[in-house]
Amino acid sequence: MLTFREFPSRHALEQHAVELLETAFAEETAGPNGVMLTGGKTPLTVYQRLAERPLHAGKTLHLLVSDERHVAPGSRELNYAHIAPLGAALKLPDTRLLRVDTTCDLDDAADRYARTLEDFLLTGRIALGILGLGADGHLASLFTDSDVQSGAGRLAVAVKRSTPPHRISVSPDLLRRVQRLVFWVEGKEKADILRKLRRQPESVLAGRVVRDYANAECWFSVKG
Repeated sequence: MLTFREFPSRHALEQHAVELLETAFAEETAGPNGVMLTGGKTPLTVYQRLAERPLHAGKTLHLLVSDERHVAPGSRELNYAHIAPLGAALKLPDTRLLRVDTTCDLDDAADRYARTLEDFLLTGRIALGILGLGADGHLASLFTDSDVQSGAGRLAVAVKRSTPPHRISVSPDLLRRVQRLVFWVEGKEKADILRKLRRQPESVLAGRVVRDYANAECWFSVKG
């Protein structure tokens, strides 16, 4: 069941988000320890603040993305472009940055990312996953029930959009294996979808996906 935590301001939410990730990054574990980061506008300030401060990375820390745009490597549209500075601040080698290969076609990119995640989870865990919530109720790059169904039995899925760029997204099967999922939602424009998610979760795609998850939280502020 999704639990909700309201913050009095955007600044308060972002400060707690910074602290959450700092703690997750520094955790020392026996096996590979994954932290899944989301794209979108909401987390950018958090990522920038983190990249500007001294960070400690646990010896087994790996970063991965929840979803990616199928665009050319080096494009500023890539979610990874906003996460890479964090990897640099944490001094993580490329082998501990799990990213989507967008040099190949869409289906192959999804298959390769699924295999990357499968290989990681053979010995590792994803302790924390950060997600956003679209104004239409989508999560990661799962926009429709069809996208959700396409991900059944796999860890990543190709998502074709009517208007490119197409996407590669982690699946609900992958999200179920994340030990703690935290949605970050902020802004007045998200007030309506948050109200639906709290009162009628079945009417929102994200609510339907995580309805039986015991590990999902929503941190939000619809104030300035």
